[in-house]
Amino acid sequence: GGLRRPTAALPPVVAIRLGCSWAEELWDYEGEVSIVPDSCEISLVCYLSSVGFEGELAIHWFREHHLLRQSGGRIPKGFSMFVDRFSRRASPGRWWVTLTDTQTGHRIGERSFIVYSAEAAPRLEDYQEFFDFTPELEKRAS
Repeated sequence: GGLRRPTAALPPVVAIRLGCSWAEELWDYEGEVSIVPDSCEISLVCYLSSVGFEGELAIHWFREHHLLRQSGGRIPKGFSMFVDRFSRRASPGRWWVTLTDTQTGHRIGERSFIVYSAEAAPRLEDYQEFFDFTPELEKRAS
């Protein structure tokens, strides 16, 4: 009888989203997400679990395997989300953002995204990677 508590700690990062122009007052992106044009300001929004995270966090922005931005800061106890921005023009290609607990060195989150240009539009496969395009009838059959 009785409920048992899980023995493993819950991961502090619940979700990471990347998109164009995070609007603080709307709590939403004003533009595209996951596959974004090189003309927008890219914003990372990280949601934390109710268990939360408290401590120093490092945020690394990579294109291909080149570190292009490093940021971070102290996350106070009880914070449920934070925003970081890549303010300069991002070059087209595959990008990754990683989140690292600087005290332990453990990576606590990562997310990839694609930046495209007018000359190099995203492919259908790119959209299929980030979004579920399976028609409803195919979903029911599986």
